[in-house]
Amino acid sequence: MSDIDHANVIKAQLLGDYAEAEALIEDFAGGHGPYKVALTAAVFTLALRSRFGADSSREAIDQLITEARAEYVNAPGFKPLAAEALVRGVLSEREEHLLDEVPVDDYVVHQLAIAHKIVTDSGDLTARIDDVITEAKELVARAC
Repeated sequence: MSDIDHANVIKAQLLGDYAEAEALIEDFAGGHGPYKVALTAAVFTLALRSRFGADSSREAIDQLITEARAEYVNAPGFKPLAAEALVRGVLSEREEHLLDEVPVDDYVVHQLAIAHKIVTDSGDLTARIDDVITEAKELVARAC
């Protein structure tokens, strides 16, 4: 699957168009490749920056996780504590160690779930989704 296809899959997932995402990955048998993992992490980070700005307080993070827990109550594989650890680990250098507590195989599903919630809750991010994906791709390119 090409990098463009990964970006389109992530975009479809962020917007909740799961039929489109499934259609795009129908022939993809390789799981989460390194580019998709990096692109998902970049999108996740950008979504968190947008949601929290300067307020990444414990209360603000707790609010997001409480909302996500309610929204994804029936989502298979969604673990609120894993999502919280990823959010805290990204937003606070003092809590980076929490990233080690989440199995790497769980990163993508939780990052996408939280990013999806933030994007769909924010009309601004939804309207700018192509810009967000472009910025995420630029972040990945600079990191590689």
